[in-house]
Amino acid sequence: MRHPIDTVSNLHVFESSRQKNQIRTTRNKKAPPHERDRPKRVHSRPPPARLPQEQTTVCGPITTLTGLPILDTIESVFLLRFAARIAANSGALWLADQLLEGFRVIPHPVALLASAGIPVEFHSYLIGGILLAFLFTVVRPILKVLAFPLVLITFGLFNIVISIALLAIADWLSAGLSLDGAFTFIIGSLIIAAANTLVTSFVKASRES
Repeated sequence: MRHPIDTVSNLHVFESSRQKNQIRTTRNKKAPPHERDRPKRVHSRPPPARLPQEQTTVCGPITTLTGLPILDTIESVFLLRFAARIAANSGALWLADQLLEGFRVIPHPVALLASAGIPVEFHSYLIGGILLAFLFTVVRPILKVLAFPLVLITFGLFNIVISIALLAIADWLSAGLSLDGAFTFIIGSLIIAAANTLVTSFVKASRES
């Protein structure tokens, strides 16, 4: 038989443990005051900055994003370059006519150019310039590909032979050109080749810039 004092002490221990458990549960349920009163942090990210739109060009001065009234087709750019070649070859013909005795540009009237108001003495220069521009733009790359082994073996000197051949074709096709002598063909082809090289260098520089 238990003593009444032991029963009372056991009741006191049970009550104290019960109160401790209740205090623990309430502490777990309730947040601390510093956490309850603390405002929630809202991390606001700034909107992403827009990158500046870059102006892109294709094959020279072509408008894409700015909308400026510049050339907008590859065909028009090609026509401008071809017109530059015509002007350069016409000037080379005039220079060769002035420097070389066997190189003659004979005035040959063209009805279309005369109707445009162009003097007759410039008709042969323009027709020769158009013909040489076509030959050096279209035919010369084909001949360089076909004669690539010879160009490689001669360290590029065979390009002079190609230029002489193109000048001979122009002399054969145009009635306003008259060339006489091998020396005339060599020096005349060098002058015309130099004019076309200048145009090509100018086009590459403008494309890179």
